[in-house]
Amino acid sequence: MNIGILTKDKDFGKKLEEIAASAQNRVFTGKPSGDVGKDCQWIYEKYCGMVFMDFIEEDLLSIKTMGSLQGKVERKIPFVFLFSGSRDFEETNDHIVACVNEGALGLLWKEVPEKKLAHYVKKLIDRAQAAVKTEDKGRELALNRKKTAALERAGQRLWELNRKKNQLILDHLGELQPGEIRLMFLSNSKYRYERFKDFFMETGIPFSISFATSLKSAEEDCLESAPEIIVSDYILPDGTALDLNKVIRGKKGLSTIRLLVLTSDEKNLREVEKPENKVDGAMLRPSNRDEYSELLVRVLMASKLPTIAEAT
Repeated sequence: MNIGILTKDKDFGKKLEEIAASAQNRVFTGKPSGDVGKDCQWIYEKYCGMVFMDFIEEDLLSIKTMGSLQGKVERKIPFVFLFSGSRDFEETNDHIVACVNEGALGLLWKEVPEKKLAHYVKKLIDRAQAAVKTEDKGRELALNRKKTAALERAGQRLWELNRKKNQLILDHLGELQPGEIRLMFLSNSKYRYERFKDFFMETGIPFSISFATSLKSAEEDCLESAPEIIVSDYILPDGTALDLNKVIRGKKGLSTIRLLVLTSDEKNLREVEKPENKVDGAMLRPSNRDEYSELLVRVLMASKLPTIAEAT
């Protein structure tokens, strides 16, 4: 920590400097100018994280320096005011109250016995460092809250834009739909199939939906029901959707089928989307109506687009 010492007492300033430096701090010493602006500039230029400063009674200049500086720096700088000599008790008490009320970290009498001085100074430095860490933690938490709020707002805007985009696509594709779309849903989960079927049949678009639970049964059903599009889980009992992709791309009569892959793992999603796999589409497995709407859009768009086989 950079520590600034502003005192007219050269001997006391040297003692403070030695004590502060012994705790591996960088110490800068100077004399208070009696000008708030100049003293603030000196503290600012030295990047002081803590300041020991003579208490100047005239117009409470020391307190004004502390207050003026706090509005100019990113982090609050702990101040310790230095008192000396015998003073009128009531006047001194008023000054102490003023220092504390304005947020000074502590007060230190220059006449304190030398053996105790080091103990007091190190305690004050420890308190200053703790105060800085606490403030940094508070600022970090506040910044994280702002970031979270900003991300939530951005996510909400993106969700709304996607919803509007999907609706426009659905409206457009619904008008162009010439007839029945034959789908196959490939999964070892009957529950996921029922959710998929219920949502797609509710749309009013003429879908014919078959269900398969393995690669083997999917291959057999494809030859019988000739689906235009297969919507498949990535993980299957006897392989993966990429294995299915190789089968339908390599077998005559199946190569025109479009394949859309669903997965709950982003790593698998990135693997499926690699260009060399030539899969027609992939997305994270839907869990709510908005995500099912996204899947519906992808299915409708796939039914309008050339297949991989036709394009290559």
